[in-house]
Amino acid sequence: MVKERRKKIIFLFQFVVFILIFVLLFMGINQIFLSKNENYYTYVNYKKQQENSIDILVLGSSHSMDGIDANDLDRLLKENYGLTTKTFNMSVTGMRLEQVNYRYKEAIKTQCPKIVVIETFSCAPQSTGTEEDINRWALDYMPLSFEKLSYIKTDVEEELQTSFVVPFIKYHSRWNELTGEDFEAVSMKEILGKSQGSGLEAPDKPDFIGDPDDYFEQDFKKITDIKTLPDTYQQDMAEIIEIAESMGTKIIFLSIPYKVQADFYNTELIKCNNYLEKNYVDNKNIFILDMNKNIEELNWSYAYMTDEGHVNNKGRDVVEEEIAKFLGMELQSYLEEK
Repeated sequence: MVKERRKKIIFLFQFVVFILIFVLLFMGINQIFLSKNENYYTYVNYKKQQENSIDILVLGSSHSMDGIDANDLDRLLKENYGLTTKTFNMSVTGMRLEQVNYRYKEAIKTQCPKIVVIETFSCAPQSTGTEEDINRWALDYMPLSFEKLSYIKTDVEEELQTSFVVPFIKYHSRWNELTGEDFEAVSMKEILGKSQGSGLEAPDKPDFIGDPDDYFEQDFKKITDIKTLPDTYQQDMAEIIEIAESMGTKIIFLSIPYKVQADFYNTELIKCNNYLEKNYVDNKNIFILDMNKNIEELNWSYAYMTDEGHVNNKGRDVVEEEIAKFLGMELQSYLEEK
């Protein structure tokens, strides 16, 4: 009797160990096969940050990936306003508001930022046919969690849900593409040079090529129409604001100058920003910095752009100066608090 019980215990122990080894091996294999890009390495580096060390968290699309180098922003805040801050740019290619909501929930598991900057191109509608790509960039390398499963259930097409829970299903055919970089990823090492836009280093962007027009000479301040956010985005925004309020975090809605991307002109984004300003901004806990509306004051032109949708290096300098000025003037005392 005692021997049989002992055998059962030993068998159970061996089974549990086998399952644990299998899970660990599978997690490692999954990391190897995942497609690696700046979005992947941004998260790797985020996980390497000291817990509760980030003061300013940036969440947005490629507009803020290109437009904000967190180290530069921290330097400007220090030099111009005497503020010692730690900024991290967790923007993701194409990220829209539903992904911002999900990533924010994941981010606060290790951080309690004083300020969350939400870049408002994330309020633009998704182009048909891009939904899977954008979800992959935001989700595939993230750990399995209640938040991830909830997102997959509500925001991913049913036929794709299994491959989002187990990304290996999507990427198993990459075996003939694997390089040393893929195997390095198993250790989740901090790889600074490959994490563009992560709060460590924004990418170099060439100057605009083409024939500039007079688009930026119009008076964008005259745009007073309001573009209502879809119901799903309003729900996402309500959840983001509720979390921020519970943590004592300020929110800044930020739009970075551009002309058009994915057939969504900045004139339409201004209308979205007008909706945000009317319905959410109180200039106490929630603020807005709409650079697309302030293009005249910025003397904006194609000289600051790499294409019609994104800033170049000179444009980034202008954007960062404006953000630093806004933070230094509107939220200096809040950032100085311990």
